[in-house]
Amino acid sequence: MLALLFPLQVFAQTLKVGGLNCEYKTNPVGIEAKSPKLSWVVQSDGNGVMQMAYHVIVADNIADINKNVGNAWDSKRVNSSASIQVNYAGKVLQATKNYYWKVTVWNNKGHSSGWSNIAQWQMGLLIPSDWQNAKWIAYAQMPDSMRLVPFPAGRGPKSAPPVNDVLPLLRKTFAINKPIKKATLFISGLGHFDMSLAIIFLTPAGCNITSRLYMFLSTLQINLYKAIIR
Repeated sequence: MLALLFPLQVFAQTLKVGGLNCEYKTNPVGIEAKSPKLSWVVQSDGNGVMQMAYHVIVADNIADINKNVGNAWDSKRVNSSASIQVNYAGKVLQATKNYYWKVTVWNNKGHSSGWSNIAQWQMGLLIPSDWQNAKWIAYAQMPDSMRLVPFPAGRGPKSAPPVNDVLPLLRKTFAINKPIKKATLFISGLGHFDMSLAIIFLTPAGCNITSRLYMFLSTLQINLYKAIIR
């Protein structure tokens, strides 16, 4: 009787989570949804691997998320295969605030992925009062019927601005007297505009201003300490 002995090979199967998105974007800014949709991708080199449960944590500061504490939302373990359009269900989200999150999953073989890398999103301005009494900067005072579309002031009283000066240059100078790590600029305007901050030039996307106004924002991570911006 002949017997063939083959060595037993054990292949370690990895299980990881990647591709974390909020509202279908990677680390987005300007999120306006009160309950953003979160999604991720389960990664494994094994066959027939399926997600059976997940655990999401969201924190409003990097220190807590690094300690695996979800002070804004802790979903606990949820027995579900869902990995897309998982709605945030934690504390009320605050305008302009940054939120940090990560997720771990379990598969159908009982293995856990461990925590994913940290992702984040920043909230936008959610209600009119979040603009903190910001006012429209206007070329001229116009009746409401003319405010949706840029319109020359036309010939009128001498107090009216010149008719050919329809693209004014607006400038604001302000001083910064303390260290700033990050600043977010929110702008909404009719039609097209160019904005420059120091040497940074920002241009918004075009849109049909008769039906929609975009809110344009940019996160500025430059050295603003004791600077004067013109």
